[in-house]
Amino acid sequence: MLGLFQTSSRAAGRAAPFAPPPASPRAPLQPAPHQAAALKLRRDGARRSPSSAATRGTARPGLPIPRLDARLANPRQIGELSMELYLAGWLSFEESSLLGFQPELHPEYDRTIGALTGEPAEPDRPRDFISLWQDRRAFELRHNPGDFVLHQRIERIISVLIAASSSFSAVSAAA
Repeated sequence: MLGLFQTSSRAAGRAAPFAPPPASPRAPLQPAPHQAAALKLRRDGARRSPSSAATRGTARPGLPIPRLDARLANPRQIGELSMELYLAGWLSFEESSLLGFQPELHPEYDRTIGALTGEPAEPDRPRDFISLWQDRRAFELRHNPGDFVLHQRIERIISVLIAASSSFSAVSAAA
């Protein structure tokens, strides 16, 4: 009987079932010529898309910031606003993911997080998301001081929420 790591003479000539594939002689994929100019190089030489940190927060021409009073919004509205801000170019994908993740919208919230916190989900209750994100910024600065990328993303989210709220206030005051 063979041990766990022993092979029989019959299996010795075959490749191991989990052997890595042989190296490909092909060159790595390159962007198409019309896409190459849009890609930038990071400091370490890797490419990144224009939607990443290089252009984060720059709105595309002609797309105004979506309006919503973030001081009186509910999690459903913030989830929708997050997608609108991403599509309009105001937030990067990562920032939109941070803002749009609303645990209270999950159907099992009451059985999981709600059971631990003792609070049921209230996805339609308005809250002040600007102060919630300012509290999160303070928490991250206190407990995660080395993650500068996360701090920048949170700062960007706060500034965009303030801008969306101020544009909402200006429109509602004019009406």
